Amino acid sequence: MTAKRIVFCDSGVGGADMAADFVDAIRGGAAFPKIEVVLFNAWLRPGIGFNQLPTRESKERAFAAVLKGVARFSPDRMVFACNTLSTILYRAPHLRELLPCPAAEMLFPAADFLARKLAEEPEAAMLLCGTATTVSGGVYEMLLRAHGIAGKRLIPLACPGLATQIEYAPDGAVVYRMLRRLAQSAAERFPSAPKKVLTALCCTHFGYSRLWREAFSAVFGDVETVNPNRAAVDAILPEWRGRYRPEISVRFHTRVDFPGIKTDALSPCFAGRAPEVIGALARPERDAGLFTF
Repeated sequence: MTAKRIVFCDSGVGGADMAADFVDAIRGGAAFPKIEVVLFNAWLRPGIGFNQLPTRESKERAFAAVLKGVARFSPDRMVFACNTLSTILYRAPHLRELLPCPAAEMLFPAADFLARKLAEEPEAAMLLCGTATTVSGGVYEMLLRAHGIAGKRLIPLACPGLATQIEYAPDGAVVYRMLRRLAQSAAERFPSAPKKVLTALCCTHFGYSRLWREAFSAVFGDVETVNPNRAAVDAILPEWRGRYRPEISVRFHTRVDFPGIKTDALSPCFAGRAPEVIGALARPERDAGLFTF
């Protein structure tokens, strides 16, 4: 039987976290006997990702190029395992015409999850921590307000450069210093000190670091880290679960180099969940022609 193929697309490798949850969840029972998981790194060029592009138009052109690259894999399903890409798609619905297959996105399941957390903590405020593109897009704020969440409880916090540093050392000194600076910056945004702060990790990379609570509690006191990655995976699982013990393969495709230091840094994040993901990151399939931009 032909394998079913699912592509996790991210500008970087934050999507590997979601792919690991997916693999771990279907291992004991899948709807298909063979499943191919493709990790598609949509990082554009050395030193240039989507957040470094200067205009909305340039981001949309890059997005279209990435979709053409994904189409080469003839996927049965794709997942935008990336808040940045999901935000671009939300703001440019005409790009949906280029989708090579049905696609799942981060924003709606993540917003549902975050809204539930806020409902459980009526006195808490939430920091929406994301890339510059995600934060400036304002989509999470809009979706959460549609859930009835008061806007005054939501503080957007752009975290430029953090995802890149996390790939090198998620619990390293550089990441910790960046998080402390972000926490101090966030404190200045509140008119009065909240009783509790929920740090919402609106970038799929951010959950690799275990330093969020330590860095932010030093400034805010009562802090809870909230990661919506698994909620977005749970949204697609019903169509993949079934009676088979599947044969699962994972491949990692990238246009740019992926040095071994990153594999070494991130591998512990997948230990016990998805050794297939560790193996794929250790054997990147680099192709300068993966897409053209």
